Amino acid sequence: MRTGSHSSFLGRVAVIAVAILMLGTTAAVASSSASSFASSSYMVGLPLQMGQSSSDVATLQQLLIGAGYDPGPVDGVFGNLTERAVVAFQDAHGLPLTGKVDQTEWDLLVGGLLIERGNRGDAVRSLQQLLAGSGFNPGPIDGIYGGLTEQAVSQFQSSKGLTVNGKVDQATWDALNNNPDAPSVLLRRGDRGETVRNLQLMLATSGTNPGPIDGIFGGLTESAVSQVQSANSLIVTGTVDQALWDLLAANPNTPEVLQRRGDRGAEVQALQELVKTVGFDPGPIDGIFGGLTERAIRRFQGVHGLPGDGTLNQQTLDKMNVIKPLALTAYDYGYNGSSGTEQWRGLVTEVFTQWGLHAEVCGTGANADKCIGNQIDNALAIMHCESRGVPMVVNYLSGTTGLFQHRPSFWDARTARVRDHFADFDVNATPYNPKHNITVAALLVWESRETLIGNSSRSGPWDDGPQPWGHWDGSSRTCVSPPLVTD
Repeated sequence: MRTGSHSSFLGRVAVIAVAILMLGTTAAVASSSASSFASSSYMVGLPLQMGQSSSDVATLQQLLIGAGYDPGPVDGVFGNLTERAVVAFQDAHGLPLTGKVDQTEWDLLVGGLLIERGNRGDAVRSLQQLLAGSGFNPGPIDGIYGGLTEQAVSQFQSSKGLTVNGKVDQATWDALNNNPDAPSVLLRRGDRGETVRNLQLMLATSGTNPGPIDGIFGGLTESAVSQVQSANSLIVTGTVDQALWDLLAANPNTPEVLQRRGDRGAEVQALQELVKTVGFDPGPIDGIFGGLTERAIRRFQGVHGLPGDGTLNQQTLDKMNVIKPLALTAYDYGYNGSSGTEQWRGLVTEVFTQWGLHAEVCGTGANADKCIGNQIDNALAIMHCESRGVPMVVNYLSGTTGLFQHRPSFWDARTARVRDHFADFDVNATPYNPKHNITVAALLVWESRETLIGNSSRSGPWDDGPQPWGHWDGSSRTCVSPPLVTD
């Protein structure tokens, strides 16, 4: 591994500053060992033996193929075929037939032909990246040693006075790794750690998709790097050199990191309290920025479409501070976190009475005996299913918010329908405000009753015709049965 987690960097520091500091200390190591899988100095995890699965095993399999032995598929799995190939190699070189690859076997394997046309895998991908970084076009960086890669190898060999055969031997490989004209590789596929996480965050902020912000430089991150390189007329290698890093770091939209996992203290405790206030669970309010706090912030960022990976940046903090006073309106209505759903009965009764939902309503004509009863108890039952009476709770998957979990995409249209009935309804209504949330729920209940009563006047079944709000007709609820009180 070329980069570590660097978890000792904590506190209120900028993403850019942290990453550049880290990269400054690792660039020399990365440039000398990032791709030299085939040299005896490569930090391969020896011994390699039956049962192991890793990129080192895949490299071994490539080397065995280059030496004329068949290890089976180049899949990174040290199975029976790979072991047999190792034993055959050991036998041919007068070594103990252990089936394991120690330093002796490794040094012998890397001494001759390494890779050539027809080979596939991570070793070929590394070769293509080195060729591209040196100014020779290997074609797509796809891990397939085809005609363009062979041609690029030949061109490189010619430029360095090496034997020109389009095949990569140790001399060609060493020349590629020690080419002074090639930019130093800072990060590449397979790297892990905080620096990779910072890279992914900057890629996401630049408008490309690096996949999960997880600190693992995988295929999606490589693809995002290639897209940025292509869009900015850089050599497309899928690896990160200093030029690309500086380009990403210069993005003015890159958010500053204020707090991150591992931080501790009063500021973290204040953050946890804020996260809880805006409807997400940070775990214990203990002043320790751990996994639960990181997850809560990441979910908040996802719901509100903010850049971030669970670290606190200024954009996230600003959005939380906008929502905080909205969420705190719950306390203006006497919210008590320990009193559950029943504490809202008075407010539900007040609002529902405005809509006539406190009394029984019956159908007409042949269905005059079909009645819909007082809906206040039903409302409290549905509220219990939705939020357990917590007015600032947010569903991180859907973004639904508040006592009756209204979906943001429906909110404006529903509040407009409320104003059709009550013109003085707040034009800045928010689902965090308990009365606003209950009022929109009352609209939907009223519309459901009207729908059901309309259905009851038909000649067909009771549920014939337009359907009511799913919460009230029972079609989408399982925690209360039946959710609709009828006589």
